[in-house]
Amino acid sequence: MSKTLVPYLVPDVSDLARALRRHWPSHPDMPGQVDMLNLLARCAGFSNFQSYRQHALRPQKTEVSHPPVPALAQKFMQLLDAQGQLTRWPSGRPLQQLALWYLWGRFDRRRSYHEREVNTLLNQHHRFGDPALLRREMVGLGLLSRSDDCRDYRRLSPQPPDDVIAVLKHRERQLQAA
Repeated sequence: MSKTLVPYLVPDVSDLARALRRHWPSHPDMPGQVDMLNLLARCAGFSNFQSYRQHALRPQKTEVSHPPVPALAQKFMQLLDAQGQLTRWPSGRPLQQLALWYLWGRFDRRRSYHEREVNTLLNQHHRFGDPALLRREMVGLGLLSRSDDCRDYRRLSPQPPDDVIAVLKHRERQLQAA
């Protein structure tokens, strides 16, 4: 028969020691294994070891807490529609950069794109109809590289800022909840 590991945790070890001392005089000899397990269970507040074991092995509900979304990321999330498309070009530079990083995440880093493919991809993720602005800004920010003849675009791999990571994780959680 395989042995099931049952964790034992008491809130205060000194209370455990006191409780063991109180129970020790009632046992003239050293208690056996079952007696000791029952004694430890009673010291932890249970009637016997079986009730303690049942409690200890019960699956615990754990709540997943998500870190709060930064204020800038919250403002940016208001610019996205239900499908995750950018509804308008933001006016502030920090929000613009966040929008560019958000779009950058849609590009596959393992392939190159023709200008028309870049426009198509950008048009799938924004609704204000200006892929040229987005393309130029992404190249200017160093998120995409462009060949001299503007035919070959590639996603570069800089490290995204924390706000971008927060937005992407928040958006992923929204999609999973839907």
